[in-house]
Amino acid sequence: MQALAFYQEHGKLYAAAVRKNNIGWEYTCLGELEQAKRYYDDSLDMCRQLGAQNLEASILGNLGYYYTILGDSEKAIELCGQSLEIKRRLGDREDEAIGLHFVGLAYLTVGEIEQAVRAQDRSLAIAKRIGAQRIEAMALIALGQVFSLSREFEKAQEHLQSALTIARRIGARNEEGRSCWELGIIYKQQGDLEMAINAMQVCVDYETDIGHAKVKEHAAQVEQLRQRLLESKAE
Repeated sequence: MQALAFYQEHGKLYAAAVRKNNIGWEYTCLGELEQAKRYYDDSLDMCRQLGAQNLEASILGNLGYYYTILGDSEKAIELCGQSLEIKRRLGDREDEAIGLHFVGLAYLTVGEIEQAVRAQDRSLAIAKRIGAQRIEAMALIALGQVFSLSREFEKAQEHLQSALTIARRIGARNEEGRSCWELGIIYKQQGDLEMAINAMQVCVDYETDIGHAKVKEHAAQVEQLRQRLLESKAE
């Protein structure tokens, strides 16, 4: 009854805050970070007026990821930690899994590999337990990145292929693109340029479809690999 009374009184403001947070995430996925930050800040102000902790936790996590992309790892870890603390207090296991994923990404930016792996492993375990397949794919991709950076390519490929299988099964194109891009990087390092091109092109095609800010940069990298492949075949 308390929840019903809350939504009857504050429903419009809450809905606006949710929408702004969602738009902020959409801009984040497009690489439009300045726009994303503006919407996150507006949403955070609104939800704090309402005392809506579930939404506050989501926004703080998204802001943490925003700072992870910017490379401000200290701020990212702080915000992701705040988000995770709220999510655990509220008892939402799916949100907790997302929070752990973001915390792991933040630790990865500062080279805290052990902490990053621990957070992603916990995120993965929760996601599997509750059947949250997209979060499972997200955690697998992050673990694949960690193992790739550690040059444990076999383990990296295993995790990324698992993520790719899930992403394609549930139609999660963002995770499909990210899995393929990370696999392409591994294939490139192993000297298999053809496999690298095929994998990375999947990501470029997705970014082209959504108008991602980095599509030109990524397309140029794939084109460079194509030129290298052609030159190697001409020798």
